[in-house]
Amino acid sequence: MTERLPLPLPRLRRTTGFTLIELLVSLLIMSLLAVMAWGGIASLVRSREITQSHNDHVYALRMGISQWKLDLDAFFPAPTLLPSAVDWDGRVLRILRRSATPQADGSDVGLVVVGWTLREGQWLRWQSVDLIKPEAVQQAWQQVAQWGQNPSGELRQQEARIGSIAQWRILYFRNNAWSNPLSSADNTKESVDATAQGIRLELYLPATHSQNALMQGSLPPNSLAGQGSLVLDWAAPQWQAPRT
Repeated sequence: MTERLPLPLPRLRRTTGFTLIELLVSLLIMSLLAVMAWGGIASLVRSREITQSHNDHVYALRMGISQWKLDLDAFFPAPTLLPSAVDWDGRVLRILRRSATPQADGSDVGLVVVGWTLREGQWLRWQSVDLIKPEAVQQAWQQVAQWGQNPSGELRQQEARIGSIAQWRILYFRNNAWSNPLSSADNTKESVDATAQGIRLELYLPATHSQNALMQGSLPPNSLAGQGSLVLDWAAPQWQAPRT
C-alpha cells in the first residue's frame, strides 16, 4: 500500500487593521489636536472682541470730539443774558450755543445750553431743550452747573455718555500761552469770547485702551501722545494770529 502524506494545513492570513493600543493612541492624539484647535479659536474670538471693543471706544471718542468742536463753533455770545458764552468752573464746561434744530422756513429756533464733564470715568455731555426766553436761558445755565456738581435724576435724563476716559484737562490760550482757565492775575474768571483765543482739550485714555491704541496705531500720530492721550486745540472764530 502507498503511504499517504498528510496534506499541508492552509496558512492563516494575518488580518490587517488597528490594534486596540493603536486605536487608543490615535484617539488621544485627535483629542489633543481638538483641544489645541479649540484653544486657538477661543483666543481668536477673545482677540476679536477686545479689538472690536477698543475700536468702538475710539469711534465714540472721535464722535464726542467732533461734537465738542461743533458746540464751540456754534457758541453765541449774549452779554445781556450771561457774562460769558463759554465758562469753565473746574468741573463742567458750559457753552451757550445756537440751536441746531432744523426749521422749514429757516427761522432761528433759539439757543441751547450744553455742558461737558467727567464723572466716574465717563465723559458726559448735557444739553437743554431749545430756549427762546431769556429767563429760560439763565435757568438752563444754572441747571448745567448743578448737573456738573450734584446731578439729580431728572438732570441725568438729559445727559449722553460719550466714552470712558481716565482724566481730562482744559486749557485756555491767553497772552500767547496755554494756562489754567481759573488762573489769572487778579484771581477772577475771564470770558473766553472776550479774552481767550482758544481752548485745548486733553483726554487721557484708560490704561487698556491707551495700550491697545499704541500697539495697533488706530489713532492718528498727531493726536496720540505717549501716555495715551487725545489733544484737540480749538481757535475762537474772531481771533486771528498776527502776521509777521
